[in-house]
Amino acid sequence: MMKYSALVLVLLLVGCSKPDPYDVIRGLRRGYELSIDLTVNKEGEATYELRGRNLTGKEELSEVTTLVCILDKDDKILWSKLVELEVTGVGSFATAKQQFKDQVGVMDYDSYYVMLAPDKADDDFMSYREFMRVAP
Repeated sequence: MMKYSALVLVLLLVGCSKPDPYDVIRGLRRGYELSIDLTVNKEGEATYELRGRNLTGKEELSEVTTLVCILDKDDKILWSKLVELEVTGVGSFATAKQQFKDQVGVMDYDSYYVMLAPDKADDDFMSYREFMRVAP
């Protein structure tokens, strides 16, 4: 009987523990649907609009760190940059939009994309503002 009581107590303690705050942020970040429109003019200036649609139903993040990449015809990355998309106050199923300009150089690009900036343990995710707000 004592073994079962101890087992139940251990299971309750494990089940009631707080979730890792970094995993909570990761889950919220993954709740944004990202898209981008990008052009590079003949002077080598990239103009792009990032959009992040909030599919989480929560407004807990102030920004989402993204990775914007421009590729050549062989899918080789010609240019990339970490960009923070402000999402403060963006409600459920609403879309945050933000425009950016960067000097990327004259290039013959074929495609481009935006994705969440990597947030695995071996990445530099602790420098992203949304993770910097987590109290360890």
